Amino acid sequence: MAWELKEEFRDILQMQDEKNVLQALNCWYERISNYKLTPFYAACKTIKRWEEKNLNYFDSGITNGFAEGINNKIKLVKRIGYGVPNIFNMKIRIFMSVLEI
Repeated sequence: MAWELKEEFRDILQMQDEKNVLQALNCWYERISNYKLTPFYAACKTIKRWEEKNLNYFDSGITNGFAEGINNKIKLVKRIGYGVPNIFNMKIRIFMSVLEI
């Protein structure tokens, strides 16, 4: 049953229309509460908390994935460059890695 719910959620994410997504999500929430699958309760709570913001994706089709990727790359460069003597050199390393020069 858990696998079916996971696949159903993936199908919901593939939908294009916000109204259909909202309707499908409400049915999905109801199914989870009917089957009493405890691990899914936390996921439902998180999805409901961010529902309005997540539904914006279906209006615009835009995500913040690019910005998240850059932030992760900066964190990686900072971790690798631990001990770089000054902030100027760290900035140069970050720019070179993000711009891939």
